[in-house]
Amino acid sequence: MSLHLPDWKDIGKKLRDILNPFPGARGPSPEERLKQRLQDALRGFAYFDTFDEVLGWSQDLVDPLQQANTPLSERLSNPTLQSGPKSKVLLCHDYKGGYHDYESVRSRPLKDELYSCENLQYVDSFIYFSHKLCCVPPPSWINTSHRNGVKVLGTFLVEPQTPEIERILTLKDGKYVVANILADMAHTYGFDGWLLNIEKKFASNSTQEMVTFIKSLKEALGDGSQVIWYDALTVGNEVRYQNGLTEQNLPFAKAADILFTNYKWTESNLDKTKDVALTHDLDNSRISFGIDVWAQNVGTSGRPRVTFPPEGGGGTNTGLVSPLQDQAPTISPRSLYCRTDTQQAVKVLSERGFSSAIFGPAWAYEHFCTSSESSNEQSLAKSVDTSVWDGASLPHNIRCDCKNSHPHNTAFYEANPITGNAYEFPAGSSTCLETDFSGAFDAMKDDKEKVTNAMPECDKG
Repeated sequence: MSLHLPDWKDIGKKLRDILNPFPGARGPSPEERLKQRLQDALRGFAYFDTFDEVLGWSQDLVDPLQQANTPLSERLSNPTLQSGPKSKVLLCHDYKGGYHDYESVRSRPLKDELYSCENLQYVDSFIYFSHKLCCVPPPSWINTSHRNGVKVLGTFLVEPQTPEIERILTLKDGKYVVANILADMAHTYGFDGWLLNIEKKFASNSTQEMVTFIKSLKEALGDGSQVIWYDALTVGNEVRYQNGLTEQNLPFAKAADILFTNYKWTESNLDKTKDVALTHDLDNSRISFGIDVWAQNVGTSGRPRVTFPPEGGGGTNTGLVSPLQDQAPTISPRSLYCRTDTQQAVKVLSERGFSSAIFGPAWAYEHFCTSSESSNEQSLAKSVDTSVWDGASLPHNIRCDCKNSHPHNTAFYEANPITGNAYEFPAGSSTCLETDFSGAFDAMKDDKEKVTNAMPECDKG
């Protein structure tokens, strides 16, 4: 007689469901949540916590305040801006839970500098992410992104504690009801597609039906849309992160437009992914490798997070031949841990022809002070954010809640910023203002050293 002990993962999932229950299991009542949703609708927000709410949605319930009014601008091609190996950049939002006052249609003046992404010319797609079952991007993000030619996606998120996952595959007259509703939502609210993040297995293996669901959603969304599949559920009906393209997630990747991989990939995963993609005639740019910006923190509360490279976190290393190893004698080992290092991961991916999925790009605005000492100075958070994107030197004596003995290091991303390794698209057109997002007017000197106030000219291309 053998003794069968429960799997520790199953025990962990049960504990997680107790500590972080699905809405309705504990906390606000359905009536209270409905009241909050109606209040948020007046701020221009739309989201849905349960399958009942999703399946009960109709266009008649949509307030005009929740709808974007700016169509997606066509981007101009400019080969001079895209020479050399580059990577398409996808941003996955996840900023303090989402749906903040400053993102609403009734926003008020801000005391602090909050995340707004001032580098949209380097972004291909923007995913608005929040821990809701169905997360619709606010109109403010859709309008701003569309003016800059950036596609905006909502998130459909099934977490381990989400009940009734089988309802996603509900059929009516031979069609997937939820797929059609998601497509109608995108058309009605004015955004461009969905991230499908399924992190729970079905009661019975329904993964082939899920592949058909993805295809149905793409068809319902129509041309110009985008469906992204997150690397969690496998064809074996297990939540097992592949950290690349494998036979276990290939059917989902082929059905969707983009595969968004998990974050613990290595260069070995890149090599294997390239082989699988080549075998199945899948373009490398359709594989977007995840980069978890939060993995750069050390000694803070919560479970340690890992991203490329596995040691040091954050991604300034270019992989097996590491600049850190090359310059080890001049660098304190303690400086290898708490870092703002997303860029080198983007560089490695650009050299292989893969896309980059940056998760938590608002990290600087959560981890550092967002207040500035005077109106003429930018906040520490914005300074760090600028360094991450442009490679500018960080201010001295950076303070955060990481271990004091592990200071941030700037040596490598100064030479390898995201902007140096990402595709860049022209800002503006013959009918649209070109700007560096820092204000419409600026002081500048002409050839005769005269100071004039001038607005940047429109791009005549």
